[in-house]
Amino acid sequence: MQGALHRGRFCASLALVLTLTGQGARAGCDAVLGPANPDERYEIKRDYVIDQETGLEWARCVFRMAPFAVGDRCVGTPRTLALERYTGKTMRAPAPHPSGKGWRLPTPLELRTLMDARCSQPAINSTVFPNTPVGRYWAAMPGPVWRRSGDPRRHYGDFATGVVDSDEHWNDLFVRFVRGPVMDD
Repeated sequence: MQGALHRGRFCASLALVLTLTGQGARAGCDAVLGPANPDERYEIKRDYVIDQETGLEWARCVFRMAPFAVGDRCVGTPRTLALERYTGKTMRAPAPHPSGKGWRLPTPLELRTLMDARCSQPAINSTVFPNTPVGRYWAAMPGPVWRRSGDPRRHYGDFATGVVDSDEHWNDLFVRFVRGPVMDD
């Protein structure tokens, strides 16, 4: 009896804390402020999300994952790949949209619009973009960024830290597709 009463109080207390902090819905985001990119910013479709501030359409799941038919999560095994393997033959973007707009890699600026400094591990609204793997994601640039050493580097967004940086182009990173007008720095 004593153990059941203790478990009941614990569960009730935990439920109250999760409700008041919002952590039940979105673990990893600031408990008081919530995400900087709230759910209301996005119009959620099954396979993609429309960012109502930028007009960009984002694939809801990362490369090699797909929306689950029931519920709000992505299933499958995400795959990383080297940038030079990014071709139509190697990677399949989500299904074409009736508007005819094609899927592409996002620019560094576009990736920054997804990053949420109030969330961590991953630094993204995980309600809108479920099961996002923590790690680095490729960003598209017209050409490589050259370091003093002469090594070519490409831009990426790190959803572990919420930072956009550059890296050697032969490393394997995650991919999240976007479509719409290109936003450039």
